[in-house]
Amino acid sequence: MKFFNTLFVLLLVSAGLQAQVTDKAELAELIKSKKFVFNASAALPLNSLDMNRVMSRMQGGMNSGSMIQLNGMRYDVRLDGDTLKAYLPYYGRAFTAPYDQNDNGIKFSSTNFTYKETRKKKGGWVLVFNTKDVRDNHRFTLDISEKGYATLVANSNNRQSITFNGTIDKLKED
Repeated sequence: MKFFNTLFVLLLVSAGLQAQVTDKAELAELIKSKKFVFNASAALPLNSLDMNRVMSRMQGGMNSGSMIQLNGMRYDVRLDGDTLKAYLPYYGRAFTAPYDQNDNGIKFSSTNFTYKETRKKKGGWVLVFNTKDVRDNHRFTLDISEKGYATLVANSNNRQSITFNGTIDKLKED
């Protein structure tokens, strides 16, 4: 039975690794075309002391809020030409309460946003997005390595910033 469990885990890991774009030329083309997805694998809330209190009360007895694993969940930011869509969780302090108590994450679709692309000297890219047409305007800073790993910092007017780690992948039709 242990063999099958190990085999299953290896298959899941290898499937996840195959989805990530690792070819530098392919990654450069995705960024140039503005058609890619950032798949979040971990969230790093800003205020870990408050998060430790919340996480320790959750089922499963987690006692650390410094990094929250998101593997197996579909949290992402999609850039499809002139449309930016975000579906991310939010862990942290909000300065104003949301209108809808079920809408606690970072969820929006924007067609009015600014986009700035900067190539880093040692390889990789920094992309900055500023939304202008959503209720709580967001500023996303996406730092992408040449191997397709990325860090997203999400800033907002009404919430503390939060950081996500993940990978850049090809945009697939849903």
